[in-house]
Amino acid sequence: KMARPSTPVLARISHLASDSEGESSGGEEDLSTQRQRHAAKWVEKELRKLVQTIKTIGVENSDGQLEVTFGELFSEASDVFEALSGTILTARKHKLLKYNGNLLLQGAHDKVKIQLISEDVPDAAGGSFMKQRKSTLTPESKRRGRAFSASSLQSSQSKCHTCEKTVYAAEFVGVDDRAFHKACFRCLQCQVKLSATNYASINGRYYCKVHYERLYRQTGDYSGL
Repeated sequence: KMARPSTPVLARISHLASDSEGESSGGEEDLSTQRQRHAAKWVEKELRKLVQTIKTIGVENSDGQLEVTFGELFSEASDVFEALSGTILTARKHKLLKYNGNLLLQGAHDKVKIQLISEDVPDAAGGSFMKQRKSTLTPESKRRGRAFSASSLQSSQSKCHTCEKTVYAAEFVGVDDRAFHKACFRCLQCQVKLSATNYASINGRYYCKVHYERLYRQTGDYSGL
């Protein structure tokens, strides 16, 4: 077996990729696509960093694959990753890692062995991290076309989608052909109030922009909520 390197992993892992927030996508994209593209680049960078981390601290097993326990990986590199467990899960989805279990948690899964089976990280530019469940984060103009131009929904005193009580005009918010009280239209995760110009919709559920992006970063897709 190869000897485990003594140099701390934080000192040996180089900055593999820089954030690409300033890059222009060329042409107009809707806000959902822009955010997914940025998140996809972030996921690719985190996966490359994870592969490099395991190559740095892993030990070759009998099959010739580099292997590390989750406890060892968490102890050495948790400060390097914003969402280590989510990144590991995403790496397995893309056939970079092999291990038993699902989402690994500190303490409960410290002895789980993680094997590096591939270094072929998908390229975000090819859309590998964007072909997931349908989500929407539409520009205000499109959103108003579906929600607020439907005056019949507002004038009909519809029931609130959240509390199921009558929504009167003064407190009406219309989204995706649904009526809400202004006080009831909130992020599913943090309960912050949402507005017609500040929300994301994933499979009929509503989130603030922060948790919309965080969901992608933690799981690599939009299936976690």
